[in-house]
Amino acid sequence: MTEPTVQTRRELVLLPADRPDVRTPLRDLVEPFRRSLVAKKLRPRGIRTYVYTLNLFVAWMDADATIKDVTSAAVRRYQEKLSEDDMAGATMGNRLSCIRGFCRWARREGMIDDDPTRDVEWPKKKLTAPRPLKPAQLRELLASLKQPPENRYHHSMWKRGRLAIILMLFSGLRLAEAAALRWEHIDLDDGLLMVYEGKGGKDRNVPLHSMLRLNLEHVPEAERTGSVLKNIDGEDISRRSLESLMRRLPRVLNLSYRFTAHQLRHSFATQILRHGGDLRSIQVLLGHSSLETTMRYILVDPEQARAAVDCLPAGW
Repeated sequence: MTEPTVQTRRELVLLPADRPDVRTPLRDLVEPFRRSLVAKKLRPRGIRTYVYTLNLFVAWMDADATIKDVTSAAVRRYQEKLSEDDMAGATMGNRLSCIRGFCRWARREGMIDDDPTRDVEWPKKKLTAPRPLKPAQLRELLASLKQPPENRYHHSMWKRGRLAIILMLFSGLRLAEAAALRWEHIDLDDGLLMVYEGKGGKDRNVPLHSMLRLNLEHVPEAERTGSVLKNIDGEDISRRSLESLMRRLPRVLNLSYRFTAHQLRHSFATQILRHGGDLRSIQVLLGHSSLETTMRYILVDPEQARAAVDCLPAGW
């Protein structure tokens, strides 16, 4: 069977018989779009997020909708629907960015002439203040890690959670980075922890704090394989399992407050600044692309703020 061709200015290009076009239903465009993301060498987790997000939009559109039905008006209506669901501005922006990436891919494929998201106004992101743990909370947390609970089930969770907390609190790893950390990424001799394929696909090295290094050295050598953090059955932990563990730890540790994995990362950065660290070093340790992100990320030390206010004269 002769494959279809298309005439361009310079040459005759042979096209695959199954190449999607403007008549292809949106639901059948998701897979070729996914393949294009794979070809761009995006991380598997990022590709899964793109595909999941795009499928939500496709499901919202009419069942027989094609790329021609993805108009600026349709995207704005979808945005209004997300707003009615009380979705956060940052999350809504991520949804729209996925649709924009899809539309730009369709334009490059010659299915549409223009990007329908070009005139769509992105929602404003609410800049939330960082929420590091207070010094008293940090003391309570570290004290709770010294004494295991009597309950056998809680003891197992305490043991796994203890290493997870110390890892994130003394290295500033994101939860996904902590779940992905493997023993071959740790150099106990040189005291370094290597983060590969962090957020944005960036790698970085983090020096091991003495507290973290000591706890890693206490892990028996026979267990130093695969992921550093483990499930209750000893298998490599997943991000979802680590999220579940972190949600239950405040109760297991009998704390007077609740905390999140990201608060441990905030506390890591804020405590470095509070004890004389500089912003540039914190930026590198956290894996931020810009110093501006780091500055938004760190809570100003109350004592530093009070000293700044005290500089004001009594009168002018």
